[in-house]
Amino acid sequence: MIAVEGYIYKGAEENVPHSNNCFELLSFDIILDKKADPWLLSTKKNPNDVPDCVLADVLILIGIVPKEKRVDQNRR
Repeated sequence: MIAVEGYIYKGAEENVPHSNNCFELLSFDIILDKKADPWLLSTKKNPNDVPDCVLADVLILIGIVPKEKRVDQNRR
């Protein structure tokens, strides 16, 4: 991540008028060796095979909550 941070920041700065309303989902393929040391195999920008549960978690993290999980403001 540190190696590409400058490129991501510059791209967002040039193309996104409000940087706090933008995010990018990255995919990391990692394996563990016999000593349980992690090895990074690849990194993908905008992965197309992301499970729905991951996308749902990302949306919740940025503040978009599904209607059925919202707290009813009138019940308070």
